[in-house]
Parts: sequence; structure tokens; C-alpha cells
Amino acid sequence: MSHLRIVLSGLRLPKDLAGLKEIFAPEEPDFIVVSGADSQEIKQAVMNADCLVCGTTEITAEIIQAGERLRLIQKAGLRYENIDLEAAKKAGVPVCVARKLGRIQIAEHAFALMLALYRRILPAHEAVIQCDYEKRGIQPIVTDQTRFLSNWVGYSGITTLFGQTLGVLGLGEIGTEVALHGKAFGMNVIYHQRRRIDPRAEKELGAAYVGFEELLRRADLLVLCVPQTAQTEGMIGARQLSLMKPTSMLVNVAKGALLDEEALAQALERGQIAGAGLDVFRQEPLPRGNPLLDAKDVVLTPHLAMGEAAGGNVGDEMKLVLANVVRLARGLELEG
Repeated sequence: MSHLRIVLSGLRLPKDLAGLKEIFAPEEPDFIVVSGADSQEIKQAVMNADCLVCGTTEITAEIIQAGERLRLIQKAGLRYENIDLEAAKKAGVPVCVARKLGRIQIAEHAFALMLALYRRILPAHEAVIQCDYEKRGIQPIVTDQTRFLSNWVGYSGITTLFGQTLGVLGLGEIGTEVALHGKAFGMNVIYHQRRRIDPRAEKELGAAYVGFEELLRRADLLVLCVPQTAQTEGMIGARQLSLMKPTSMLVNVAKGALLDEEALAQALERGQIAGAGLDVFRQEPLPRGNPLLDAKDVVLTPHLAMGEAAGGNVGDEMKLVLANVVRLARGLELEG
């Protein structure tokens, strides 16, 4: 199909859209970019459009009804609360969701921190490169299928993520991606935020809504995914940490200011919690003298979760979001 008209609303886009057009080759789509959230502007844009691709822009029944040619509403993200699904169904317009690379990267980094903590990766690495076997009076052997030295460092408490309770604080787009990863690992997912999500989305994620303090008490691994606001700044302090299990661990891939770093260092020292994995801090880079630098059972990374550049590769991310639009152009079955 030539000259497919695609409205792009409320999205982070690359400066040059030529790379996005290439994925439709040999067709040549027309992109109509709506930068703001003005409903009248979006309504005007969709009047002659085949597809509407949106982020968190509110897609009302009025907008959907204006798109008499609309054949697809594609959400850049995993949830569709901002889209009037009943109006779309009435109009016969399919609504699909798409994962975003930046959020996948953050979720993967959260799990990298979890696994590093659970499998004791950092001290194990040091034990290998420092040849700690010599201190233990162990002699290297030639290994084969049945002869090897398993856990020669003698670490205890190494376990799996499978079966653990993953507590997600803030089930927005990033928290949803973390929950999806937790489900894939066979974890029991619970979450808390100000508003409970749609029950259908809960069912898809296998996630159960709980109160804030219940989240703290039940989570084996607590992942912070809320944005920094006046209400969330410092929301995890000494009292909140005291409610967590001594076997639990905390991971922060959101904002450093959510967490009282000194209280966390003290909680780790006292054994109130078992470990912490942090990619974000109140001050970045983490300055000398910060108590976390001397804390035990921590894994600290220099804000790597978003990859090589803040915001990730926007072009690649949009190609992932537009994959369904390409399928539509080629007469293929939609996904998501």
C-alpha cells in the first residue's frame, strides 16, 4: 500500500524520519507528527489517517470517531488506559500495544542487579581472579563430565529468582516491564501504586495489588520504579526498610532521591535487609564519602540501565513500535 497515512502523537522521535520510512519499503508512508496533546489537533490529524501511533496521549472516543479511515491504533507502551477501548471496539479499530527498548533495557538491568546479588557474582568474580583457592588450601584439578569442584569458595544462601516474591513499587511502563520479566522468571509478582491498574492488565501480568506496607513486608526483592515527585522523594527510609524481611533485597533503577542512602547503608550493616542493587543515586557519580561505598552486600552501577545514551536509541525503539503498522501495510496479521 502506497502513501499510508500515519499519525504519530506524543512520542519521542528521531530528528530524521527517513530511517523510519525505510522499514516500509518499497511503500512510502506519510507521517503526520502531532507534538502536543491537544485533542482537537489530534482529531484533525486522524481524519484522513490509516493508523494512529501514540504514547500516553489521551485517545478519546471523539478522536476515534473522527478517524473514519483508521485501521489501527498502536500504543507505544504496554498498557492502554489512555485509549477508549470501547469506542475503538465500536468503530472496529484494533488497538495494539508494543514494548519499548528503553524500558526493556531498564528492566533487564534490574534483573542483572538481582541476579548479581542472588548469585553473589561480584565476590565470586573476585575470588576467581584473586586465586582464593590458594588461601583455602585447594589444588586445581583437571575437570571432566563427572569430576569438578562445585562452589569451591563455599558460598551459602545461593538461590534462584524462581518462586521468589517480586515486589514492584510503581507499575507504570517500566514497572510493567519489570513485572513481565518477573513472570518469565517464575516469580510471584505483587505491586503497589496510588491507583490499581485494570484487572485485565493484572491478569496478563500475573500481578496482585497490595498495600504499600504489605508490599514491603512480603517482597523478597523490592524494585523501585516510581518517578521522583514531592510525594515519592525519600519514600524509602529507615522505617520502611525496617518493615522488610531480613532476607529481602532492594533494587533501585528509578531515581536516587526515592531512597535514603544513609538509612539503607545502616539497614545493610545491621542485617535488616540482605542486599541492595542500585543504578541511580541522589548524587551522580556517587561521591567519595557516601556510606554506600563501604556498605556490604551491595552492587552499584553508574546509571547504566538506559544503555549507551540516556533515552536509548530512539530510532530502533520506534522501529519496534511501528512493526505492527508495517504488518498492516503488507496485509499481515497484527501482533500485540
